[in-house]
Amino acid sequence: MFASFRPAALNLSAPKQVSYHLVAAVLRAFAILSVLCLTLGIAMGQGPEKNRLIYRSLDGHALVKILAVKTKKQVVKYVQEFLEDDDWLNGLTVVLANTSGKPVTHIDVELTFPRRENQSQGLPAVWDLEYGTSPFQEKTLTAGERPQVKPILPGETFELTIPEITYDGLKRFLKDVNFPESVGYVELRVTEITFSDGTAWNNGRMYRPDPGARFGMSPIEVGKPEISPCRAGR
Repeated sequence: MFASFRPAALNLSAPKQVSYHLVAAVLRAFAILSVLCLTLGIAMGQGPEKNRLIYRSLDGHALVKILAVKTKKQVVKYVQEFLEDDDWLNGLTVVLANTSGKPVTHIDVELTFPRRENQSQGLPAVWDLEYGTSPFQEKTLTAGERPQVKPILPGETFELTIPEITYDGLKRFLKDVNFPESVGYVELRVTEITFSDGTAWNNGRMYRPDPGARFGMSPIEVGKPEISPCRAGR
């Protein structure tokens, strides 16, 4: 004898009804969970996601080019709003390429936070994101005393990131100069590049080492007055 298999009959005429009480309970639980997640995010300093905006200046692009900007969550498109929480600057990464043809030993990317219409009046805030040490700060140091870093060779790409310990200092700085806790707009600009031969580019001008100069560097161009390369905080 052979056993036979017959599928169970389906009752298509009378579908089971789902309890409205069960559906309501599930929806209530989902709503409570959503509120708890939002509250936890705000308590951890993240806050709800808001529109952010990054502008990239082309200054210095003939020497070092900004290729991309990344948050922990996404690659950012310039001059195009994107959603991020209040801690979006924590871990912000700038991807650069050395297009100068010479090894680079120092670079400064300036982060400028302009005052928005809904903020108190005042000057923009500026924060420096750096690799290596600026020669304009080293007049009192000998060559052997200067911090040594691995040169960034021509054609190489590299990243500058705001680590958490630096981000904590940035938050305190912005608070001290009366910026809101939620910053939504930042401008990126390469302001200073130093090469392995000791020369440096600073805000559109080339400099060379000069122990007799005020900041230890003199403009290479002849017949032009020296411009102070120092900025607030240095």
